[in-house]
Amino acid sequence: MHCHRNSELIDRFGPLPEEVRHLLDIVAVKALCRTALVEKIDAGPKGATLTFRNNLFPNPAGLVRLISLSAPRRPRAGRRRT
Repeated sequence: MHCHRNSELIDRFGPLPEEVRHLLDIVAVKALCRTALVEKIDAGPKGATLTFRNNLFPNPAGLVRLISLSAPRRPRAGRRRT
């Protein structure tokens, strides 16, 4: 993730070390989570689980739509490609 603040840091100090870029990415993700009311993210080798603040999400239909749009397309079981 790249934002205006990152550009300012690069202008002032030169190329950022990988650790600093990683830290800035984490800060950006945390800010996005705060906006989306995500309280916790548990990630593992098979995927991730989100916990929403007060176990509520203001737009569940929008979340389902976002997930379905970003999911890789797979052929349905029982159907053959021709």
